[in-house]
Amino acid sequence: MILLILLSSLIMGASTGKTGITCANVRCGSPGGCGMVASCPDCEPGPECLEKNDCNTKSCAPTEECVLVQVTCIMAPCYPIAECRPKKTQIRKRRQVGTSCKDVRCDTPAGCAMVRPSGCMDSPTMTGCELKPTCIHVNACTTTKCSPGKKCALHTVQCFTTPCDPVAKCETPLNFLSEPFNPGCGPNEHFVGCKNICSDTKCNEKRKMCPAVCTFPGCVCLNGFFRDKHDKCVTQEECDEQKRKSIKS
Repeated sequence: MILLILLSSLIMGASTGKTGITCANVRCGSPGGCGMVASCPDCEPGPECLEKNDCNTKSCAPTEECVLVQVTCIMAPCYPIAECRPKKTQIRKRRQVGTSCKDVRCDTPAGCAMVRPSGCMDSPTMTGCELKPTCIHVNACTTTKCSPGKKCALHTVQCFTTPCDPVAKCETPLNFLSEPFNPGCGPNEHFVGCKNICSDTKCNEKRKMCPAVCTFPGCVCLNGFFRDKHDKCVTQEECDEQKRKSIKS
């Protein structure tokens, strides 16, 4: 019985130490929660669900981190021992610091993509939901088609079993959600963040069907005004007057 307990603890430590999975990917219902446990003093730690986690009360120096080390179990229960180890330099994590993918170097199959954090699926404009450069294995946006005026965005999901690739969601681009003031607009005009070829109705022009596609921001005529041949926004009466003058000439 003792031999079986010893072998099972060693196998578990060895199997979890090489996967690269952390406690961020594991949900535990045990009293001690999840802890990074090494099966031997020189082994890489892996996540395990614990009955007791001594790292919660262990005090380490700023240059050290607490790691739980599995012990040879003679009589259960046997809890891992908390040790302070020098922090390892995470070169790859340093490379991933940046505000865009041009600042990030990835070794993953799909490279870098801008991804929203978990919990931002229904409120992408909320503070803390900004897109962040992330190394991913699969880019779901490459196979996702969005309707006109929408743009595909990747969202992190809660991960229980790795790998967990971000999911795709069609969103309205943030620059189309607001209409900033632009002092360059002329009389009877206002600035919009989403403009297309049908945003302005020209004088005496019949209304036509237009695709709901945002091409660029710009100035458009206010409601009740029309774009004349001089590129100014005028009333219907002014449009009629210009038409009469053109017929006479």
